[in-house]
Amino acid sequence: MPTSLFRPCLVPEYRVQHYGDYPSYIAELFAVIEQCNGQLKGVREILKTSEM
Repeated sequence: MPTSLFRPCLVPEYRVQHYGDYPSYIAELFAVIEQCNGQLKGVREILKTSEM
């Protein structure tokens, strides 16, 4: 199984200083969530293939 699927998904550093900074921080959080979901999907696909 590729080791890239087991990399930790790190939360972006909280650098919000003004109200207007929140949208970009939320976008970064969503990007990390999508990355983690992609890694989990890859693990599931490998496990499903190995069960056959």
